[in-house]
Amino acid sequence: MGRHRRRVPRRLPDRGPHALRAGCRRWFNAVRDTATYRFHSVYRLDEQKPTIS
Repeated sequence: MGRHRRRVPRRLPDRGPHALRAGCRRWFNAVRDTATYRFHSVYRLDEQKPTIS
């Protein structure tokens, strides 16, 4: 199994703004920058996801 793991390429997370859901969409949704960890916006569960630039 150890040899097989070395052959599988690791996918690095995309850098920049990313929409996320905390608490399995029960608590809140947010847009957060994965490079700086800064939150750009937080929106209610019944609202549309804001555009990510």
